[in-house]
Amino acid sequence: MRVAIHLPEHLRAGDVLARSARSVLTLAVDVRTGEQVAVKTLLPGAWLSGAELRQLSAAVARSLRPLRYLHHDCLASTREVLLANGTCHVVRDFVHGRSVAEMVERDGCLDPHLALRLAREIAGALDALARVGSRHGALTPQNVFLGSDGHACITDPGFTAESCAFRLAGARCRLECADAPENDIAWLAALTFHMLTGEWPITVDGSVVRAYHLPPHVRDAIYCGLGADYRRFRTASAFAEALTTGGLRLGAAPLLRPAAATGLVGAIAALGVPGAPSAERSPTPAPAAVVVAPAPDPLADLAPDDVRALRGAVRRLGPAVLANPAVATALGLREDQRREVARYLERQREQVERMVVAVSEGNGGDTAATMEAIRGSARDHILGLLDKEQALRWSALESDMNGTYHEALGTAGR
Repeated sequence: MRVAIHLPEHLRAGDVLARSARSVLTLAVDVRTGEQVAVKTLLPGAWLSGAELRQLSAAVARSLRPLRYLHHDCLASTREVLLANGTCHVVRDFVHGRSVAEMVERDGCLDPHLALRLAREIAGALDALARVGSRHGALTPQNVFLGSDGHACITDPGFTAESCAFRLAGARCRLECADAPENDIAWLAALTFHMLTGEWPITVDGSVVRAYHLPPHVRDAIYCGLGADYRRFRTASAFAEALTTGGLRLGAAPLLRPAAATGLVGAIAALGVPGAPSAERSPTPAPAAVVVAPAPDPLADLAPDDVRALRGAVRRLGPAVLANPAVATALGLREDQRREVARYLERQREQVERMVVAVSEGNGGDTAATMEAIRGSARDHILGLLDKEQALRWSALESDMNGTYHEALGTAGR
């Protein structure tokens, strides 16, 4: 559905630069000064009433207005935060340059020296936001630019994070993405990995651990920044400093993207099967013993870190995690199975959206029972698609029966 955007009177709208489910970014001219600006406008969600949209817009405006007084060389300055035409408009500097997304799409990845320099500059801007009690909340390749002056510039701080929290039918709600980083340091770690490899690290694969082409200190810093260990970095600048500790040892050769950085199974180095050690010869023959072979481990071909990550994702998302390409590859799903998983999850999303609309109109009924029925139906349908071998691997991921085996392996693959 296309929504007409009406900007405040002193802004003359030009081209639409970007659009998402929650906002639209418009190139505009401030008729008072003749300057080009970018305007981010909050879109009305179909599930929000007019009053709820006005309430959300006011909350976003209150949160973002202090940013008008924050100026940093690597941050697109916020000029105005306006409430007009029933929604919120954030007016900022228009950035002349190329986004990280554009550069990665064109070149596959960034020059490592440029990538780490941009990470340092971005970290300084994130620390400036933190000092005023704010955060970016959505540091994606689309809103980080290499400006025409040769320096990093990040845009739209706080907008996505603040617009995700709203009230619906009187209840506090928040839109969340299961694979989204939880804090600005994690966002910076993910973005740095993306700039160096061209891939976006997801929480359920081993791409960072297996990115052997990166120097160990770079890989370790990104791994810690993405996980619970991010607290070891007191600031974003401390994370950026860890990326360069010991010097950049990437050499002059272009940074390659081996299979180690492209997915869960593709990231796992081929593990040779060691031969069984020969038994020590005893001077006196021992009586033959009957040996009962243990049941084969269906996850034996996966590294311990990958198994732990997969189990965490299965606990959080259930069968819906099979929509992730890395997980689907780990379980050996065929193309027709993947298509059916995607089709059914899309149908499930439509059911949930209809339920949300019904709740907003006061016709929700027993939503808990409805959600439970939707989840149960999805589980039965998706798991019913698996063949015997895939079902064994799924069962091993759902249980901790084989955990002791993988724990005994330690971190040999790291």
